[in-house]
Amino acid sequence: MKFFITLTVLLSSVSVFGQYVDRSKTDALVKSEMQHAGKLQGKVATLSDSIDVHYHEVNWTVYPGDGMIAGDVKTNFEVSQSQISNLYFDMSDDLDVDSVVYHGVQIVAIRPNDNTVVIHLPSTLNLGESDSITIYYHGIPSGSFETDTHGAGINEVWTISEPYGASEWWPCKNSLNDKIDSMDINITTSLGNMAGSLGLLQSVDTVGTDVIYHWQHRFPVTTYLVSLAVTNYVEFTEYVHVGLDSFPVLNYVYPEDLFYAEATIPRIIPMFRVFDSLFIPYPFMTEKYGHAQTQIGGGMEHQTMSTMGFFGDDLMAHELAHQWFGDLVTCESWAELWLNEGFATYLTGLAIENLKPKSSWNAWKTGKIASVRSQLGGSVFVTDTLNLGRLFSSRLTYDKGGLLLHMLRWKLGDADFF
Repeated sequence: MKFFITLTVLLSSVSVFGQYVDRSKTDALVKSEMQHAGKLQGKVATLSDSIDVHYHEVNWTVYPGDGMIAGDVKTNFEVSQSQISNLYFDMSDDLDVDSVVYHGVQIVAIRPNDNTVVIHLPSTLNLGESDSITIYYHGIPSGSFETDTHGAGINEVWTISEPYGASEWWPCKNSLNDKIDSMDINITTSLGNMAGSLGLLQSVDTVGTDVIYHWQHRFPVTTYLVSLAVTNYVEFTEYVHVGLDSFPVLNYVYPEDLFYAEATIPRIIPMFRVFDSLFIPYPFMTEKYGHAQTQIGGGMEHQTMSTMGFFGDDLMAHELAHQWFGDLVTCESWAELWLNEGFATYLTGLAIENLKPKSSWNAWKTGKIASVRSQLGGSVFVTDTLNLGRLFSSRLTYDKGGLLLHMLRWKLGDADFF
């Protein structure tokens, strides 16, 4: 009976998830971000343009269930203005700065109560100079640092920072137009948990009753795509074969959903082949792609390890597509978010066109057209990025963005378009 119930749930889940529409992802993002966007948006990325961030080494301690984060963030940077005497980092007032260390010495940090950290340097830095600084901090974040449970009340924590939420849980330059060149991410949690993040897993070290996951990412990444996910995951790996080589699709899933995940996630492999053939090979293949399962309503395209609420075909295609459009290539302004979401929406359609019957492709197009035409007017360009409902509009940012690309394909022809 247990097997029958599990199989029934699996089959019904596959059927339902096959009907996934982008709105489930949109609603999850809007619900998560609406709580804090108005509070933080006035200050993010307004004061920190004096430096170009090259590297972060981060050490985070996270125990699912207590809602806290503690750690330190080392920033290697280059001065991008003629002279600077202060450094500015975006950081929620909910977080406390424990100390700031510069050249081995603690220096003064000011909290102006505007979700920033102002650091007074002991001497002026000039254009082109390289330097580094480390901020030690702790606190109980809100909004972008999600705590929940799964299974029989098992605690979990995960992050979702799009669009303005990265600075709610770590001090950073919360900007779209200054990608971090590379990162080392160390996550300490309690034994029995696993911690997923960007890049390649370098080591898992046990220290007393804790375990430390060391991830290394050597590609440029914007702050909203940095993530962590921690709970009692089990893992399994699929492989995408490229010529004589291969790269892993690493999956951190709930133990109670392992059977379902192992049955559904392998369907992502042909999607890689479609996108590789139409565009360029998967851009992060020297590291990995992967999924971290959470209670998110849809998914989020965190670089090299998407955060997933389930493993439906359309959702997997959408978040995978973002690794090309949104992650490798990122919109310069949230006003142009359709460049991320319109491409991911259209690539989901291309996966359907190439992997499913023609009737499914026609139905996808008909559905998107009906969505866009359900109301009058509206541009893909967002004039008010404070309006989260408009920013993540399923009708305009996603569906109309996708159809705009289909229109360009029709006008240009496949050879020139692709």
